[in-house]
Amino acid sequence: MIVLAACFYSPEDYAKLLEISDDRESMCDTYEDWLVEFMKMRTGLEEKHIAVSPVRIKLDALLKFCKENNLKNNGEARSKYASHLAAQLAEIDKVLRLNTDKDGVLLN
Repeated sequence: MIVLAACFYSPEDYAKLLEISDDRESMCDTYEDWLVEFMKMRTGLEEKHIAVSPVRIKLDALLKFCKENNLKNNGEARSKYASHLAAQLAEIDKVLRLNTDKDGVLLN
């Protein structure tokens, strides 16, 4: 199954995101509207057998990512950032599983 990382925000963060985004005009006006659209997107993708993995976005870290990669803070950059975070989490999970497997061997 394909897994897609998707940005997820708190209500407070979404309000601030509206202030700092370069594509404000294409975004939902309220967190509630954004959440409805997020759920529609998630349901639609899951119907196509694509799992959606929400990734909580910290705005300061997002801005740092955009600056370091010379990106505007827009939907494309936010998607790249979510994918970047998901890849980091997958790598951490892989390392933890490898360490657990090694620990299991040592305990036998």
